[in-house]
Amino acid sequence: MPSLRIVATAAELAAAVQEAPSDAPVYVGHDEIEPGSAPDAEWAVVVEHTHLPAGEHGGVARPGERIATGPAADDGGRPLLAIPVVTICSRRLATPGRTGPQARPADPCLRRPDTYDDAGRTGDLTLYLMELLEAVARLQQEVQAGVDDDHMMHPAARHRLAHAAVALQAAQQAIDDATRYGAACDLVRGWPPILDDAEEIPCDATHLDDAQVELPHLGYAEVGCPAHAAAAVRLIPGAHLLPPRPA
Repeated sequence: MPSLRIVATAAELAAAVQEAPSDAPVYVGHDEIEPGSAPDAEWAVVVEHTHLPAGEHGGVARPGERIATGPAADDGGRPLLAIPVVTICSRRLATPGRTGPQARPADPCLRRPDTYDDAGRTGDLTLYLMELLEAVARLQQEVQAGVDDDHMMHPAARHRLAHAAVALQAAQQAIDDATRYGAACDLVRGWPPILDDAEEIPCDATHLDDAQVELPHLGYAEVGCPAHAAAAVRLIPGAHLLPPRPA
């Protein structure tokens, strides 16, 4: 399991690093922000001890490199090998003097794809859409600043940027509206969706798999939120709810 330590002096840093093997690689990580931390909250230097996959040719595995394996176990499988590493980064803390259990990249260009990847596990794209909304808002402000600049911008360029600023403003509104539909149960996600006639019904992110519907036209049952399960029974001939699954 990774271990974190806040360091404030050279002596504390040296002590934290010495806890790792002497040949452990040291990495400088990206700045991180803990959920719930205020914009003016304390930043701290954090040392993390963790493990990364080992490459077949020694050292930490590079992108695309095959991960090294250990001796075969009794069942014939070979365990993947890992290398202890030390990562040093700056983190904005939610609680002064104490690291929290989670943190995301401070750089929005790194944080946005992270939230998209997380949605693959949770089925909820709301955080990603909020990050996308923030990115479009920043771009709209930058474009509008170009429109308002009377000194360096060619008039023709400024005229075209004005149209772009309006389009970006509309994009912000559309993305903001899309956050209402950030969560998606299995009855509506994917392409083509099972329920394309119920696309305006939002899912409840806390009940994405509470209902199960038998779908005769597909030959299997699918789980979904209660709202879309009811819509499936109403819209799909022969579809019916199945008994609740055992807890």
